[in-house]
Amino acid sequence: VDIRVLDEENQPVPAGEIGEICVRSPTALTRYINQPEATTEALRGGWYHSGDLGVQDENGYLYLRDRKRDMIISGGFNIYPAEVENVIMSHPDVVQCAVVGKPDEKWGEAVSAMITVRPGTSLGLADIQEHCEKSLGRYKVPRYLLVTNDPLPQSGVGKVLRREVRELFTTEGQSS
Repeated sequence: VDIRVLDEENQPVPAGEIGEICVRSPTALTRYINQPEATTEALRGGWYHSGDLGVQDENGYLYLRDRKRDMIISGGFNIYPAEVENVIMSHPDVVQCAVVGKPDEKWGEAVSAMITVRPGTSLGLADIQEHCEKSLGRYKVPRYLLVTNDPLPQSGVGKVLRREVRELFTTEGQSS
C-alpha cells in the first residue's frame, strides 16, 4: 500500500502540513457500484482519496486530523473542528462537544459549537470564547453556541453526528 498526503491539486504536501490522506494499492476500492461520479471523485490521479485529513512527519508517521467534509472555511482560513473541540473539551464543565460550520454571509462559515454541560453547571458563549482564546487564534473561536444537558446526537456506536448538529444551527436560536 502506498500512502500520500496530497493537496487539492493532487500534489504531495511537505512533512508537517495537512492534506488529504490518499492510498494506492491493488486491494483498494476500484469503483462505487452504480455511482460513476463518486468513483471519479474518489479515484482522482490514480489515488483513492479517503476524505480524511492528516499530517505525515519526517519519519513517515501519519497522524489523522479530521474529515475533509467537516473542515470549516471562515474568512479564507481552514479550521479543523477536532482542534476546536479538543480545546472546548478541556473546560471542566463540558461533557461533550461538536464543532461545525454555520453558513455566514460575511465569513462564508462561522465556527459554531454545541456542548453538553455537567449537571448543575451553566456555560454561555462568552465563557466558551474566553476559554478558547487562551489556546486558539481568534478566527477559530466559536461565534455561536448551543448548550444542552442532554447527550449530543450520536450514531449507534457513540460517534457524534455532526450533520445533525449542523442542522440544529439552522433550526434553533443560537447565542451570538
